[in-house]
Amino acid sequence: GECVVGEGARAVRLRREPATAEEIRLRFGADGLAVEATLEAAVPAAVVAAFTGGGAAWSDALGSQAVVRGTVQATRDGGGWTGTAAGVIERIDLASVCPGGGGRLQGEAALTVAGLDVAAGRVERCDLQLTAGRGAIAQDLLDHLVSSLGCRPGPAYRAVGGDSPRRVDGLACRILLDADGLRLRASAGPGSGLVRSQGLTVLEESAAPVPPTRLAWLLSPAGRPPVPAAEASGWLISVLPADPAF
Repeated sequence: GECVVGEGARAVRLRREPATAEEIRLRFGADGLAVEATLEAAVPAAVVAAFTGGGAAWSDALGSQAVVRGTVQATRDGGGWTGTAAGVIERIDLASVCPGGGGRLQGEAALTVAGLDVAAGRVERCDLQLTAGRGAIAQDLLDHLVSSLGCRPGPAYRAVGGDSPRRVDGLACRILLDADGLRLRASAGPGSGLVRSQGLTVLEESAAPVPPTRLAWLLSPAGRPPVPAAEASGWLISVLPADPAF
């Protein structure tokens, strides 16, 4: 590592030896903190969370085994973080994402961040891909995705025997957020479905944008009011953009 001090600022550069593209640059000055980082090797999500704000609130929601790779360019001042990021979060424990017991969501997932723009501590735009293999999802969570996020029931939305949680083949969802609101899209295109079970579509993509803060409702424990009932949901509401008029 290297450290340089001068003109009222301090700059630190960390890199692996032998030299690789992996590097972290930090600049501390009167105007705040500037960060440029490239992480090629997987870093525990808890370590990244310690530097980005929110701390355990969001890293705990990903599970203890979650790791992060990617790039970030950002600055932080009294108004919060401003910048861009891209990368991937792997080994996400879906049971940690939706707390409340009863196995509401089960499986391991990966979240690819194609683009994330943040200004003054709030997300302005993001393009994410969430994928997971075999697992399970509770019927009440499926109902919540329909009523709150605007997803549409597919042909296999209700289990014949009423089983809950439902065993699923996998999920593939594109999460888009911008000034128009939040939209969930099928990763493989319209008609492919967000969730599939025994080869049939359980849940189809949303028909129209919804208020972004509804995404935080999913992180609240089952049976609790759709407000910051958990630390993670409260943190998410604090960084999502204010809901546009719908």
